[in-house]
Amino acid sequence: MDEETSLISMHPFVKKFVLTIVQTIREKEFEYGEKFVVDSDFVPKVSENVMRASMGMDSIAPAMKDVEVKPKIVKRDMSKLVAPIEPVVREMNTGDRVARVIPEQVVMPPIQVRQVVMPPKQVVMPPRQVRQVGAPRQAVQIAPPIRVEEPSDVMISPMIMSEGAIDAEGDYGKISPLLNDPSVSTIECMGEGKELMIIRAGQKQRTRIVLSAKEILGVLNRVADETHIPLLEGVFRASLEGFSINAVISEMVGSRFVIKKATAYGLLE
Repeated sequence: MDEETSLISMHPFVKKFVLTIVQTIREKEFEYGEKFVVDSDFVPKVSENVMRASMGMDSIAPAMKDVEVKPKIVKRDMSKLVAPIEPVVREMNTGDRVARVIPEQVVMPPIQVRQVVMPPKQVVMPPRQVRQVGAPRQAVQIAPPIRVEEPSDVMISPMIMSEGAIDAEGDYGKISPLLNDPSVSTIECMGEGKELMIIRAGQKQRTRIVLSAKEILGVLNRVADETHIPLLEGVFRASLEGFSINAVISEMVGSRFVIKKATAYGLLE
């Protein structure tokens, strides 16, 4: 087979035919450009509309959906088809004359609706009984019911307001009745000549008890003697059975103290 092929290529006709083709191609002077082959996997996929717009082709308009338009219903004027209502005329024979009587149209007044407002129900809660825990120098007792009132001044009898009022058990001067009151959870003295502030049954109140500098120092000395803590100028803290005290002792700005009692009413603060 190879020998036959080689013999054919040596034939004069074949040589002339091939030479003619080569000369024709040279005369045409074809331009050969470089070709780049890109893998289709690296070409980003775009929609057909974007591709047509980038190539300068007309974009394909989206297909229109058929919309059914319902005809409008025109309301007819029915007033012309209804005969007008004429008033009934009654004839009354009164001797020689005949009178016509047209009945008057009766117009009913509008109905008035009365709105009934029911008053809100008042719920009365029974008083809650609280047992006092750890009252100073007293047995456990039931405190009086809690009454929520506006902050008001606490009335103190003249015997308590007197300068020499001293409790037989505690010797805390004017504040002894407040220490023995189970409903009082906090006693606050803001300084010399200022009214004491207390918290009774969870409500902050102002009293008419006023302590002098000597009386304030007497209360602090009493606490220092019972706790065996030296009383020095500055911050003073001590705890006793039933209450704790935080005080500031100063001769320049004056001394003050706050007493916190361990009572059940302290949870309401």
